[in-house]
Amino acid sequence: MLKQEYRKAIPLLMNDVYWSLRDKDKENAAVSLNELAQCYIQLKNYEKARACLDSAFIFLNHYDEMDALMYNKKLRAELYSLQGQNDKALSEYKQYINLKD
Repeated sequence: MLKQEYRKAIPLLMNDVYWSLRDKDKENAAVSLNELAQCYIQLKNYEKARACLDSAFIFLNHYDEMDALMYNKKLRAELYSLQGQNDKALSEYKQYINLKD
């Protein structure tokens, strides 16, 4: 993903989500789901990006992993902005800023 090879990163991240959930490591699964969402955003597959962000958010509500939650909020803001949903984008970005502060 860091090499911007998003199509190659997707199966690797999906595999990590699978094994994380199998090992009951929902926190790591959430981090990988966020990264998977980032890949889908870059590939303009907004529906799959939203599904990944929603799943990650569910897992993150049970942990104190603030970095992953902030990243989730930031990605949501970006996704909404790309879809022209500026009110939702602004709301998510404000939540991101509040968490960051």
